[in-house]
Amino acid sequence: MAKQSFVRSAEKRLEEISADGDPLEALNATVDFERFRPILERAAGKHRGNESEGPASDAVLKFKMLVLQNRHDLSLEATTRMVLDRLSWMRFCGLGITDPVPDAGTLRDFRGALIKAGVLESLFAKIERIINEAGWVSQLGRMVDLELIPVHRRRP
Repeated sequence: MAKQSFVRSAEKRLEEISADGDPLEALNATVDFERFRPILERAAGKHRGNESEGPASDAVLKFKMLVLQNRHDLSLEATTRMVLDRLSWMRFCGLGITDPVPDAGTLRDFRGALIKAGVLESLFAKIERIINEAGWVSQLGRMVDLELIPVHRRRP
């Protein structure tokens, strides 16, 4: 009963965060992260682990965590803690309250595989291009939150 109450409370809080304008919701609406799945799985190797690991082994989830880590200039350990701690970060990653979160070692291995395959920087650049083409400018390195700011452009 207490778990259900906690989940309802978390859902209510997420509704409030959305009403205030969650920048991570804007990022998810702007960038289709699923389109990167084939690149991520090819570069890092499709995980063939135990199915009981659930979403923690998902390549898109781990990539989203690397995006958060990169955009907020965090260590991998701090990124894992923040995903565990913040409802909006959980939702951005597609996680529920009870879902397992990849640990720093898992993220380190995943990031290393993407670097070795030579795709990590180009994927980050693609995300930046998508954000800019959508008319946003991202503010990097701000712990408060990723902020997307509308940019008024003159059209030729």
